[in-house]
Amino acid sequence: MFGNTEQQQEQDEQQMNWIRQQVEQSRMAKNPLFAFCNDDPRQLSKLLLKRLVRGRASLICGIGQDNQEYKDTISYTANERISLRDGNADETTNDMDDDDASVKSTDSVEDPKHDNFTSQVVATHENGLRWITVMENEEWKEEFQP
Repeated sequence: MFGNTEQQQEQDEQQMNWIRQQVEQSRMAKNPLFAFCNDDPRQLSKLLLKRLVRGRASLICGIGQDNQEYKDTISYTANERISLRDGNADETTNDMDDDDASVKSTDSVEDPKHDNFTSQVVATHENGLRWITVMENEEWKEEFQP
């Protein structure tokens, strides 16, 4: 039988709660955060990507589905909500709507001067080594060596 069982849905919810807790701790401590997934990051849900960005993940890295290296950025805006209309989380909005999901886990109001963040998203299908160098003042650089 295909589809999520009740037990699988509960496990998925527990995993999402754990991820949310970890990125929230990183966001508050302002430690460098780099997220790695064993799939193409473009396949992750918009809500999960936005939660990683809100948690100040500087880099979201995964395995690309095509032969071209993929590089892009994704941004989080303070108090942002994700539209869930038609079961599709492709739109973002700052308006309150019953079909929206909050990216943040609390009802606190965020400050746009300090809570906006942009993350880099990369994916490659090629085998190699990705060097990440963390410098002072939250600066970092990455380099891929095939």
